[in-house]
Amino acid sequence: MNMAIERKIRKIKIERRRDEIAQNGHETLAAYRAGKLKSYTAAEAITELRNILDSPE
Repeated sequence: MNMAIERKIRKIKIERRRDEIAQNGHETLAAYRAGKLKSYTAAEAITELRNILDSPE
């Protein structure tokens, strides 16, 4: 495949992923502002993540 086409496809994929990340951020911020998410300190978040990783599925 032509290198220029490969670069263009890669750029398109990157842009789509950036758009997806931005959309997720907007949705998360809206949920937080609506009171649907709990605010954590860094220590609380780390503890919660460790608990999730240590728990059996």
